[in-house]
Formats: sequence, structure tokens, C-alpha cells
Amino acid sequence: MRSRALPRWLTLLLPIWLAFLVRVIGLGDPSLWYDEGYTVMFAQNDPIIILTQSARLELNTPLHYLALNGWMAGAGSSEFSVRLLSVFAGVVTVALAARLTREAGASFIVATTLALWPASVALSRETRMYSLAICLSMLSIVLLFRAMQQPRRRWWWAWAAATVAAFSAHILCAFIAAGQTLVVALWWWRSPRRAVQPLIAAGVASALIAVWGMWLIGFGSQYGTTYTDRLNYWVMLQKSVLSIFAPQLPPDDQVDLPATAAMLVVAIAVALNPWRTRTVMVIGMIAIAGITGLSSVTGKFAPRYPQVAAPLIVAGLAFAGLPLRSRRVAGALAMLLAGAGLVTAHATPANMNEDFRGVAGFLRAHAHSDETILLVSGHFAPVFAYYYGDTGWSALPDDPVLNIRNTLHYDNVAPALNRALAGKRGAWLLLWQDLIIDPAGMVQTLLIHQAGGADFDSREFHGLRLLHYSFDAYRLLPETLAPARLKQHNRIETNGVERGISALGCETWRAAHSGDADLELICHWLLTPPPPQNILPFDVRVSLSLRDEAGAARVRHEQLLAPINGMPARWGDFPLTALYRIPLDPDLQPGQYTVTAQPGLNSEPLSPQVTLRLAIAP
Repeated sequence: MRSRALPRWLTLLLPIWLAFLVRVIGLGDPSLWYDEGYTVMFAQNDPIIILTQSARLELNTPLHYLALNGWMAGAGSSEFSVRLLSVFAGVVTVALAARLTREAGASFIVATTLALWPASVALSRETRMYSLAICLSMLSIVLLFRAMQQPRRRWWWAWAAATVAAFSAHILCAFIAAGQTLVVALWWWRSPRRAVQPLIAAGVASALIAVWGMWLIGFGSQYGTTYTDRLNYWVMLQKSVLSIFAPQLPPDDQVDLPATAAMLVVAIAVALNPWRTRTVMVIGMIAIAGITGLSSVTGKFAPRYPQVAAPLIVAGLAFAGLPLRSRRVAGALAMLLAGAGLVTAHATPANMNEDFRGVAGFLRAHAHSDETILLVSGHFAPVFAYYYGDTGWSALPDDPVLNIRNTLHYDNVAPALNRALAGKRGAWLLLWQDLIIDPAGMVQTLLIHQAGGADFDSREFHGLRLLHYSFDAYRLLPETLAPARLKQHNRIETNGVERGISALGCETWRAAHSGDADLELICHWLLTPPPPQNILPFDVRVSLSLRDEAGAARVRHEQLLAPINGMPARWGDFPLTALYRIPLDPDLQPGQYTVTAQPGLNSEPLSPQVTLRLAIAP
């Protein structure tokens, strides 16, 4: 006897409830992370500011910010509330995915798999625009199929409107729109009637997206978030495909095997799918290829970028066109794998958000009125302010958007520290992504000069590092390096192999006395490493020697050229200020001395050699 098919309403209701539950349970437990904090901060602006500034500040489209602005007006701005909008978008996406196939059993498989898919769940649990963008993209695809089945004007214009709306939620949806436009063109070419409405609707949608996109790209020259010149397209494509299955990606040298397996699975699924879900997968693959190309050109990649198109691939994976008698087995396997992946994703520490809530609570309890909290990199200020408040801290740099044009060096750090710490007796330093914005550890270097070292160093707040420095009274730093002044007191000689290091000079900011444990020397270098990599080796060291008036060497010492964070992984000119501690003999006599600093690599002296005369007082 044939088994009864599930009612259509049941095949939709069960996955929708499942999707809602796995997304909403514990929704407010994790701390907001950087992107979420920025989103809440920016969405609280006046809608006019959101419309006019979203392109300039984040190089993106404003729909999600506008929606969140209205949402928070009624629902509040707690962690749970600001994320709930994305939860609903994710649940609607699951309902729409069920419409990608006409068979009730297949709809159940597709919707349930997507309801449990780890990447889809993760994006639906954060207050960013990805969940809304995915939802609108799925809506546009459902409307595309409706328009192709019932080629009436209203359906084509509904599809065009949904496509533009998806782009207005995230610029990466332009690549999903491009895949759909190609499908429309092929469908029109093969259609016996070749009505003009599809071409007009596709043309209008494409023109709006193209003009809007070109306007956005115009802000790219001032956005400045490129980390490297270019990324390898093939490696990025591997990561993009792998991100569908694993939100936490392995290192580049371990990507080949799992990425090849993932690509093979996707290719088999495309081959086995019926035309409807196969078309959906092809649109997703076109989008992923385009997103990968954009990441390769801009030098900026994150696993969530290709995940905008991931649900289109997942839908095809869940319903891979197997014979009907095997489809229940295949669906059960897909749902089992998705559920196991979801459990693993939640249990993996690497997927946890940074604990900004915890560190803000700790600082409220321990920071005193005569201390200032320094945020490095300063772009996480919005999420810190969400938990801590608007006063008592200073962001370095003072820009809520990650921008490598704000890379910290002496001339922009010293004045900021003078403003933040004048009259203070201590500083808390909270570090996140400091290797990008403060690659040479400039802030730590100058705080060590003030305090001699950190008296508290903790990593107990997930993903964050918190240090504390105490000083009797903050000593104002010179506001600028003043190269002309430095060169008056230094002899700089081209003595060694040229490797792209030049010197502005060395100086002492603290008088040295006989009996001191060490001599503090500050040297200012300029790094201009030659192509093609434009990166100096990490282990470049500087040889330091102290000679008396007779020329006898009294101290020889060696340190890394960049002793805090190491060499900055940057191209082009980079100013580096380093603090060196030269240990002194207890019996060193007062008098005039000469200190020499020279970089070296693998025992080979590098140019330049810097010589400075100084006095050691009684």
C-alpha cells in the first residue's frame, strides 16, 4: 500500500518552527562583536544620515540599517532584540526555499536542511545585513520561477523589484542578480514567444544595480581597507566553496583537499538535480565566482561574503535529484549532516564572539577615575561603547571603520596619548586586531616608556587582550618626530647591505644615571622593503653597542628591530618607532658615551648604522 504524502502545510510548518527554534534559543547570550556593534551604532542615526552615509562609511547599501532603525524604535536595542530581525529574515528564507520545488517531500527536505545548515543559522543569529540580503535574494529567485511559469508583466516587475531590494540590503547580491539576469536572457532566447517584458524588467533592474554599484565603487578610493595588493583567485575560490560547508576555514596550506571534496560534491549535485534546483545552484555558483573575484581584486576576504549565495547551493545539495525512492534516505542524511554541523559549530571555541560584554564589566569594576582606557584598534569603539558607555575611553585611531590608512605610527599616536593621558596615573589597553592597525606595537612601546612595563596582562576575555600600565604621572611625549632635529644629534651612515631600511635617528627621552639597570633608547626607522613581496623578514635584529670616550665597548646587546609585534606585514613606506632597553653594568661610571644601533639579518649587517652621543649622569 502506498504511503500517504505529507500535507503541504505540514511540510512548511515543521521546518519553519525548527528554523525559528535553533535561531532564537540563546540568541542574547553571546556578546555583540565588532560588526554588530557598528551596525547598532550606525542604525541609530537619523534615516537621512543612513541613506547618505552608508556608502561612504561602509561602502554598502542602506536597507538593513533602515529596517533596524525602525525595528529598534519598537523592539529596543538589547542583544536579543537587535538580532531578532535577522532571525525572522532567516526563517522566511527557509519558507521561501521550500517553494523552490513543487513536491511536498522535496520541499520538506530542502527547508529542513536549510533550517539546520550551520552557516545559515550563524548569519541569522547576528545583527548584520546578510540574513536580510539572503532572504530577499531567495524571494527574487522564487519570483523568477513564477514569472517564467506565468510570464505576466506583474511577475516580471515583482522579480525586478525583489532583485533590486536584495542589492539594497548588500552589494554582494549584485552577483546573484547577475546570475538571474543570465538565466532570464537564456530563457527568453529559448522561449517561442519572446515577449519583451522580461528583457525590460531585467534591463531596468540591471541598470539600477549597475549605476548604484558604480556610485558605491567611487567611494572605494577613500575607503582604504585593502590588506594586500591582490589575493590568489584560485585559493579564494576554494575558500569560498569550502565556506558553504565550514564557516571556520583551515589555513591556506590545508585548504586543497577539503575544498576539492566540497567542489566535487557541488558538481555532482548540479549534475543530478532537476532543472529548477539546478538553475538555483548555477545562480549561486555564478555569484560565488563573482564574489571571489571581487575579494581577489580588493584584497579583502571573509568567509561570510560567499555565504550570501550559500543557501542557493545548499538547496540543491539537499535535493540532489536522486530517484524518488532514495530521496527520503538522501534527505535524512542531509538533515543529519546539517544538524551535526550545527552542534559542532556551536561547540567550537573558535566560533565564539569576542567577549566585549565581559571586558566592559571588568573595566567598570576596576578602572579608576585617574586612568583612561585605550582601545586599539579603535574601530571596535562602537561595540565597546555599547557595553561600557561613551566616556572614560579613547579610541586609537578614532574611526569606527577598519581602515588601514589609519595605521598607527608615532606622529598620530603621540598626540593622541598626550590628549588621553595628560594628568592620568594609569592606562588600560584593550587590544583587538592590533596587528592590522598597530603592526609595530606603537601604543605598547610608548606606554612601556611611561610605565616600564605592564603590571597586568590578561587574555581571559575571549578574543581580547587587556593590559594595565601604572605611572606616577604621565610625561608628555614630543608631538612629532621632527626629522631635522633628530639628524642634528645623530650620525647616520650607509654601512651594510641595503634591504629597505632607513633611519631618522635615535634619541633618549629619559636621563640615564650610573647604577641604572638599563639605558632606554628610542630609534625611529623608515621601512621601504623592495618588491616583489615588500615585506621584511620577521627576524631582522638590531645590534646595540655602548662605547666610552676611549672607544672601548662597554655593552653589547641585541634585540628584534620591532620588539613588540614584529615586522608590519605591509607594502610601501612604513615609519617604525622602537624602544630598546640596553642593560648597563652596575659599575658603569658617569661620563660621555657613544651608542650605536645597526640592523642585521642572519649575522649580516644591514644599512644604515646610527650613532648617537649621550651622557650618563652620576
